[in-house]
Amino acid sequence: MCKIDWNLIMQIFSAIGSMLVVIIAIWGDWIRTKLVPPKLRIIASNTKGELTTFSPTGVRVIYYHFKVINSRPWSIARNCRVLLKAVSKELPNGEFQNQPLNTTPSFIWTPAEITPQAINLVKEHAFDFGCVSEDFGFFRPVLNITPNNFQGHVGRNQKIRFSMQASADNFITEINQVFEVAWNGVWTDNLDNMMSNLTIREIKK
Repeated sequence: MCKIDWNLIMQIFSAIGSMLVVIIAIWGDWIRTKLVPPKLRIIASNTKGELTTFSPTGVRVIYYHFKVINSRPWSIARNCRVLLKAVSKELPNGEFQNQPLNTTPSFIWTPAEITPQAINLVKEHAFDFGCVSEDFGFFRPVLNITPNNFQGHVGRNQKIRFSMQASADNFITEINQVFEVAWNGVWTDNLDNMMSNLTIREIKK
């Protein structure tokens, strides 16, 4: 009858454990990304707006901020950006028509002065969705670049829908989120009243 060498078995398990510790230390982030990748969603966190002024002109402007939420904070979204994928404008008959968009610009993370275009997102981070000032005459999304033929400025009595995508090196989605901006053309520094003049809502498919 064979005698079990428990000491040898313990040494084998100890060696396997040591190897697993090394593997997790080196490849743990990659393993987590493959098994449980980050889960990102854009939310309209501030539809009331935030009143500030342009420097050095002193022109008053209202900024609207959104957030990207990672519901799996243990899986960091690497090089995360928010991309503008499409723009559609309401026609007189109430239908929406896609507008030319030959590039895929990204929105600006806050604070814009110190935050790079792509970030490593753990739990959540805000970005500038758009702004409207007392002398613009239109609402404009805040993008890293604005194409010459860009048709995404919301003027008086217009509605425009922005198709947006939270993107990261380790997060892939085929589903874009759509947000509609409607403005009657009236600007006021009273944010409660402004909420009736300029509305932002997500269009659920």
